[in-house]
Amino acid sequence: MESKFGSKVHIMDHPLVAHKLTIMRDKNTSVKDFRELVSEIGMLITYEATRDLPLTTKHIETPICEMDAPTLAGRKFVVVPILRAGLGLVDGVLRMVPSARVGHIGMYRDEETLEPHPYFCKMPKDVAERDVLIVDPMLATGGSAAEAIGEMKKRGCKHIKLMVLVAAPEGMHFRHEVSSPPRGAVRAGRRVQAFCAAKPCRRAGHRPAVLIPAGVSRRASARNRGRPHLRHEVSSPPRGAVPALCAVDFYHKQQFERKPLTMSASREKKARQELNESGYVDPRKAREAEEKAKERRSTRIYTAVIVAFVLLGVVLFASGRIQASNEAKETARIGAESAVTIDGEDFSVNDVAYYYGSIYNTFANNGSSFGFDSSKSAREQQYTEGKTWHDYFLETALTYMEESVAVAHAAEAAGFDGAEQMDSAEQSNLSMIDLYASYSGATRAQYLTAMFGKYMTEEAFVRCVRRNALASAYQQSYSDSLTYSTADLQAAYDEDPDAYCSVDIEYVSFTTGLSSDATDAEKSAAMEEAKAKAEAVLAAYAEGRSFEESAGDGTYTHLAHADRSVTSDMLTWAFAADRTEGDTTVAEQSSGYVAVLFHSRSRDDYHPVTVRHILVEDEATAEEILADFKAGDATESDFAALASTKSTDSGTASNGGLVSNMRKGAYVQPFEDWSFDPSRQSGDTGIVESEYGFHVMYFVETNELPYWEYKATNTLKSSAVNDWYDAITDGVTAEQLDAIEYVG
Repeated sequence: MESKFGSKVHIMDHPLVAHKLTIMRDKNTSVKDFRELVSEIGMLITYEATRDLPLTTKHIETPICEMDAPTLAGRKFVVVPILRAGLGLVDGVLRMVPSARVGHIGMYRDEETLEPHPYFCKMPKDVAERDVLIVDPMLATGGSAAEAIGEMKKRGCKHIKLMVLVAAPEGMHFRHEVSSPPRGAVRAGRRVQAFCAAKPCRRAGHRPAVLIPAGVSRRASARNRGRPHLRHEVSSPPRGAVPALCAVDFYHKQQFERKPLTMSASREKKARQELNESGYVDPRKAREAEEKAKERRSTRIYTAVIVAFVLLGVVLFASGRIQASNEAKETARIGAESAVTIDGEDFSVNDVAYYYGSIYNTFANNGSSFGFDSSKSAREQQYTEGKTWHDYFLETALTYMEESVAVAHAAEAAGFDGAEQMDSAEQSNLSMIDLYASYSGATRAQYLTAMFGKYMTEEAFVRCVRRNALASAYQQSYSDSLTYSTADLQAAYDEDPDAYCSVDIEYVSFTTGLSSDATDAEKSAAMEEAKAKAEAVLAAYAEGRSFEESAGDGTYTHLAHADRSVTSDMLTWAFAADRTEGDTTVAEQSSGYVAVLFHSRSRDDYHPVTVRHILVEDEATAEEILADFKAGDATESDFAALASTKSTDSGTASNGGLVSNMRKGAYVQPFEDWSFDPSRQSGDTGIVESEYGFHVMYFVETNELPYWEYKATNTLKSSAVNDWYDAITDGVTAEQLDAIEYVG
């Protein structure tokens, strides 16, 4: 069913889908049934998602006569699951489209900026020529979906659809606040559609702006309350928030979660190193573990290593037998045997086990939702038809390994010295291993075998960690080496000037406010009423009244820096080259109309700023926190520590209240006014009141580049790094040897 959110959003309201979703939510549903239901619903949504595939005719001969019969026009198809959760839907898609190719996108969330970043992307070489169906069971904040869409459009894909089972409110309000999307920005004008098995519902006090079935957790909504940048949560979008479930023609970040636009070079370097070097350990969880160890209050084991300790219990306590010397020697011999050849080098069973174990333990912690039972052998559990979970783990491990080895080999060939990064990675990983092992009284060696299999040794583990660190450091070194001249930046601007400009507009929005079960006649009448109200605003403005005075029961908004974040009739009109001051129009939105007044268009020549803030409910608390801060050393790190424990803005508290490289127009006005005050200096503090509470502010710095140059630099750099990486890793494959049977 086409939804009230626009023609690009399709809600599956079929009774079978609703019935199957209900069974899935039932706590008594078995793992086997859950997995099958995910696949079945995926198949049903695929039926709807492929409705517009082009047809042609083919001359055939039936048992009765000859005829020209319809057949698919031959355009190729690729299904792209967002790892890991999207894998559960792949089987259902392939049942409907057996000839489809499968690509994979993996995401991780940066611990400091909370930005999603791709850690893995493997696509068919001809993906740009294929119809793309991105699949993920849940649309939460929308960051991963945005990143996946960006990946596809970076690769030239023109026909993209996103298929999900359920959605949270944040997923409905994507934003484009990125100077350089990690895997490539998406230009407007390409087709993206969304299909969902959920029904829309209202959240108290807000217009309907989300597709979310009854019973879905509100945690995603709750954790995003109190953001300084939110002006309102309406389906007629402020600054063009998307009023549709992932139905986007642009690269975007969600509006509901406060995230900086991008990482600084040092923070990005740290994040990448942490991801690649650790392989399996979440640095945030390690820090939490250290804190709880100091407080002597924790006896539980964190989720990231629960299965490891279950296995560890078997290794340590299920049997008191001590392995004989000859058995230990045999184990060491097998672990050292060559299991694969990659890029001309042989790698041992333990090398492969490092990657295999990382993936296995991830699914052991979370895989029950997708049908993987860690209490049983992965070799005996079917992943898809003809493939076991062991096959999947091994296949994915080898893909990771191929790319890591390829980049590490390139680093060695170039004479790159990554000794400092490798030493640091080795030390930090072994420290984390010792920390986790200490919780059960295990030795380092015992913990490693529990985590990666009985053949793993400390030597092999360190070798893999150092290899990954070398690859990560080399990639970062290349990125850091990229510089762009004024002419380069100007060329980027000239190629797409709208991407580096903002418009100053006022608008009044009128929405229908109808529920999804309204009749077509009711919808049509409500839309006509909204249009008439918008036209009345223009008539009043022509008579000398302001837009704000003429708003009536509509929602008035003034955006001094509206960027081209979304594709909407309003912004398309505002960014038109022939637009002049004072122009007005009435533009249709997905659930109503807006009256729009254009003031001006300008390049983003202002300099972005970085601040930290602590959000609290009352002014007295804010003053107390600021006084405590000033009574100490009053350093930025002191302020960050206070933010992590005092701020009620959970989206920024975890990274010390950091709001990095702030773009104008993305925050509530008092917050922006303080941050962009021309007299602001590093170390300045203050208290700002907004509709969300009181913000204790700390000014960090002003970027030396104008925002448009900053954005152009990152866009060019991102594209260059991706091309560099693809050139190194393309065509590198793993040749499996006999000893591969010992892995897993």
